[in-house]
Amino acid sequence: MGTIFDLHLHTTRYSNCSRLSPRAAIKRAAKMALDGIVITEHDTPWGENEIEELAEIAKDRNLKVLVGQELRGYREDGSIHGDLLTFGFHDKIEYRPSPREIIDTVHQEGGVALAAHPFRSEFGLEDDVYKLELDGIEVLSPHHLILDTMKAERVCEELKIAGIGGSDAHSKREVGKFLTYFENEIKSEKDLVAEIKAKRCKPVSYREAVKLRT
Repeated sequence: MGTIFDLHLHTTRYSNCSRLSPRAAIKRAAKMALDGIVITEHDTPWGENEIEELAEIAKDRNLKVLVGQELRGYREDGSIHGDLLTFGFHDKIEYRPSPREIIDTVHQEGGVALAAHPFRSEFGLEDDVYKLELDGIEVLSPHHLILDTMKAERVCEELKIAGIGGSDAHSKREVGKFLTYFENEIKSEKDLVAEIKAKRCKPVSYREAVKLRT
């Protein structure tokens, strides 16, 4: 039957730009019958105790909650050079890293790094996705136009890397707009990393996710 996750959400806990509380994210995802969510705050990891507390709350709603990060890359001149979603990486990077430095650091810890909304103006890696050792890219994103999505799909095919979907939710109504379908059950962060590395996943809209349930 597979597993359906929203892999890209920001909450008021550590993302100042968000209006979505962790509890509201859980409530909304459970109402939509998702299997899980991954909270990806900007450049900030959650503490282990905080994660456990949130996981217990979600457990009562039959929802799995995992935590990653959205890390921002920079050029040598200090300008923004794209965002990356990272899973299996729990440290805070205290300087302004390049995308390549982020990827290398995450890989050293056994995690995965994926280009977030790669064709979003300013905040995407754009064609530099071809130059980096990415584990995947966010194909379905609210920041992508149809042509952007098509380009992202082509990148996945050409580079033979994983494609995912994420809502990039900053409010309750945005949760679950775009999702990722995994062929196998995701019980832990370790499972999430392994399934992305194996490319046993695909990006889906919420409407497609509902059809997969029937």
